[in-house]
Amino acid sequence: MSVGASRLFHADAERPVFVQPMECFHHQPAVAILVRMFTALLVSTALASAISPAPATSTSVETRVTKVLDRTLSGQPILMPTGPVRVTISEMTLPVGARLPPHRHPFARHVHVLAGRLAVKDLSTGGVVELGPSDWAVDVVDVWHEGTVLGHEPVRLLLIEQAPPGAATTIRQDPP
Repeated sequence: MSVGASRLFHADAERPVFVQPMECFHHQPAVAILVRMFTALLVSTALASAISPAPATSTSVETRVTKVLDRTLSGQPILMPTGPVRVTISEMTLPVGARLPPHRHPFARHVHVLAGRLAVKDLSTGGVVELGPSDWAVDVVDVWHEGTVLGHEPVRLLLIEQAPPGAATTIRQDPP
């Protein structure tokens, strides 16, 4: 018997007759085509389910609050400027060993630490806050402060500022 051959018993035959697959449908070509299509569908479905991840069972959108801030790093309440504002989103990279000179922000500056560790020192109180990867904070407003990179990794910050159009958002104590 050849590979892929099937054993069929005909009603009027005394012994089995060997035929190639689909040969028994030679007088019904439409049935043969349907059988081939169904077989191909089964095989492709089995292969697809073996290599594809299961589809998500939920189609609802989910929101998870990760942080709520209502105070700056020094404990000030967060106040928004009145009137029109411009939102500026920036990314800042501070190399290993860098120090941000004394400066202040007249408006709230939202900070997200993407990488590295940073110490922020409030120059009026001497208090220090350390921030690391994934931390969110609101920088102190109208208070002189400085920053220092900690450790052996550059610091990457995502900064979000909301200020009146054209207003300065950082003021250095001793301009260069």
